[in-house]
Amino acid sequence: MNTTEFSFNASGWLQVFQVGVVYFFQHHVKLNTISAVGSSGGATTAAIMVFDIPADIAAEKICSKESLVKKDFKSIVKIVHKSIHEMIPMNAIDFLKNNCLGIVCSEIKNYRNFSETEFKKFTTREDIVELLCATCHIPSFNGYLPYRYNGKYLYDGVFTSPHPKKGNKVIYISCTLNCRCGCENNYFTISPSVEFPLRWCILPQDKKILRLIFYHGYCQSYRKFKEDPNFKKLFKFKNNIVNKKNNDNSLNTLMNSKICGNNEELFDLAINNQHKIEFYLSKQIKISNREWSGCKGYIKYLYLFVRIFFPCLPIIWCTQDRILRKHY
Repeated sequence: MNTTEFSFNASGWLQVFQVGVVYFFQHHVKLNTISAVGSSGGATTAAIMVFDIPADIAAEKICSKESLVKKDFKSIVKIVHKSIHEMIPMNAIDFLKNNCLGIVCSEIKNYRNFSETEFKKFTTREDIVELLCATCHIPSFNGYLPYRYNGKYLYDGVFTSPHPKKGNKVIYISCTLNCRCGCENNYFTISPSVEFPLRWCILPQDKKILRLIFYHGYCQSYRKFKEDPNFKKLFKFKNNIVNKKNNDNSLNTLMNSKICGNNEELFDLAINNQHKIEFYLSKQIKISNREWSGCKGYIKYLYLFVRIFFPCLPIIWCTQDRILRKHY
């Protein structure tokens, strides 16, 4: 039986786009034999797919965490580590046949060698949890020392392999339009139609925007299958992808309602308003880029730099507010 291979790039908060793609595959596509590899946040998305964790529930949990990091955006790493421990099922090892999960980390082998290391063999659930935490371990966000695992010194996979590549027929799921690996030019890539700022990976967006990013991932998968018949031939389907018409053309329902797979009307609403979702996200991106440009943007990036690399300075108490404030 052929194995369908997926690759997820480092994503941070933009992981919610990837989870929207995963939900589409979980809900509509028969995936009997799959393999998934990921780096940083993309590795946790790969785990969601391999362990068949309900992607709609995972996405809403991501959105709900946004309020927890308002006081300190660097707390995202601790929150991610806690979420990983809660997310991975107790019988996770039972899912791992034929090395179907790959977790990519950055390993320090000596003071001259900092290289990509992929882990595919796990003996216990704790191995999976430890390595998922390791590939999300960013220096200064959760201490400066590397994450130790079985005598190895590991950091976030984004530093050496932001988007692991495994072959020409791998399905690449990218949370950015122009991925550094160039996968947007690949025939088997699903990516956003808008260019999310990379700073959105570490700076939390409002949960309403995060929900729209999730639905954008779902819609981009829908569009890929609808517009590319050759891509559609690769899979068998659980049900039709034809959406029901919905008279509600407002995005408020999508932004204010919790993501729930049992409410199919939300996903029909997303499909019917996918262009409005793109327009709204593009508008928010322009506003964000305007806030982070010119002298004001320079000051914000300076605050961001200080907050990340000099956490003990006495002026730190005001930097978080300056970074996230829209007008100052």
